Amino acid sequence: MKSHSTSGFSIGRAALVGRALRVALVAATVAVILSTGPVGAQGSGTVPQAGAAPAGTGDRPSDEMLRAVESDGHRIASYHEAIAKARDRAREKNGDLLDGTRMVVVNRSGTWHVVFLRQTVIAGVQKGLLAVADAVFQPRAGDLSAFQAFDPPRVSPSDAQAAMRAGEGSRTRAQQGMPGGTTFDEAVLRDGPGPWTVYLQRHPTAPGSFLIGGDFTATVGPDGTQVTDFKPIHDKSVDVSVALSKSGSPTLHMHPTGDLPTATDVAMVVEHPTLAPHLVLTPRWMFRIEEGGTITFLGPNSVPPVAAGGGH
Repeated sequence: MKSHSTSGFSIGRAALVGRALRVALVAATVAVILSTGPVGAQGSGTVPQAGAAPAGTGDRPSDEMLRAVESDGHRIASYHEAIAKARDRAREKNGDLLDGTRMVVVNRSGTWHVVFLRQTVIAGVQKGLLAVADAVFQPRAGDLSAFQAFDPPRVSPSDAQAAMRAGEGSRTRAQQGMPGGTTFDEAVLRDGPGPWTVYLQRHPTAPGSFLIGGDFTATVGPDGTQVTDFKPIHDKSVDVSVALSKSGSPTLHMHPTGDLPTATDVAMVVEHPTLAPHLVLTPRWMFRIEEGGTITFLGPNSVPPVAAGGGH
């Protein structure tokens, strides 16, 4: 990811002209695609790897792959929603519950618990984590079904401690090489007792906007201490700020590499419906993400995105 924002770009006159022509060509292609509707399946083949030969008429992304991206995107959005609603409920019940606390979501046999954790400090020495509250979140309903403050605080559950460690370790990795003060919205997910999957998205610095790019995914061991895999989600050249105000035109961004929209692309549209419909152009394909997060395959991309330094 870039260590600076798009506002810091210095683009020459020739680059600006080329970028304008490219955007115009993309817009024309998109207009034609949208006017004719989604392209039907031409075969049951799987998605070729990035860098493969140009798409023909006999291959396209499988519906199973698109549904998997949608599912992951919805889980990220639900995680953020659980944290936000638990924070609002705590503020209503007792604002002191938010003082010096961290919140994590743990999945216990299909039930999501938002656990409020606070570091215990005695005589200036950190003694351990305590749980000061617990909220039960129902992802399907999108709301809390229970909220309990603990007085006195309880020993924090081991799964919540592991989730917090996984998030903190991943954020530390993500902040390396990023500008000072960069913050992330995280989603720490896992099913059962296995490793954690952590999604990190840069938190916007300007109100009323959303940042695309600069996001990461990490795999962390079950106890939350060891990051076993860490990689960017978008290509390093993707650094786009999108206004959240509703407009009459689709929003869009391009992926210079990869074949599919990302789970964070889906989560972005689910959480910010004003961005819908949102178009994602990869080197091979074109997609539309609807307001509810559904991905529609539009067909081959005849205007492939460029690498670092070009328009997105």
